[in-house]
Amino acid sequence: MRCNYVKITQLFPHSTAAAALASERLYINENLTSFQKDLMKEANQMKKDGPLVSVWSMDGKIYVKTSPDGAPKRIRSQEDLDNV
Repeated sequence: MRCNYVKITQLFPHSTAAAALASERLYINENLTSFQKDLMKEANQMKKDGPLVSVWSMDGKIYVKTSPDGAPKRIRSQEDLDNV
């Protein structure tokens, strides 16, 4: 999965506010259920603590990677997180 960055000035080329925020990154967050949000929070904490390299969501599903070259693993429950 490749992450593409878009500058806000590319989205709003004539906006002075966009020019002021040109060095800022733009993040898009999915609207997850409270259950999924809690899993994502736990997965992100695991990333900070070290066992996970990447954490993301796509189409309301949570994925993690334990190594840069490893295959993504879908997380459906706390048990899935405990077993990575």
